[in-house]
Amino acid sequence: MFGAVALPLNAQPPNCAGITGDKGLAACHAWLRRSYGSELERKLIESGEDVSVFVEEAGDPGSGGYPRLIVWTWIGKDKAHQLNEQAQILEAARAVGFRTLVYVDKGEDKNWYFGLTKPGKAALDVVPWQAPWWKRKD
Repeated sequence: MFGAVALPLNAQPPNCAGITGDKGLAACHAWLRRSYGSELERKLIESGEDVSVFVEEAGDPGSGGYPRLIVWTWIGKDKAHQLNEQAQILEAARAVGFRTLVYVDKGEDKNWYFGLTKPGKAALDVVPWQAPWWKRKD
């Protein structure tokens, strides 16, 4: 039903309003989000981001913050805000239906969380990520 066509980041997503049935509508929204994620990954790499950057959708329906857009990359000081501004990630992710944006630092230093259900650019105040007990060097 849906191909692997990616949406340009500055384009308006197609309208799923004409689709009837819960399954069809859910599939349309999922396709929009996945298309956006694929295009975002490509755009970040083309803009000079490390080629190991990885973008995924995560979360179970009905869980808090679902669906989440997760960007796995090396996050230094203010990098999350820089990426948000350069690629306009917050606005575009909201437009295709993501509820939360998470930057996961591959260096395991700090993760950044952004709520997408309301307008704004500020990161959410969350408990910092802790390494699992088997990875700690204590």
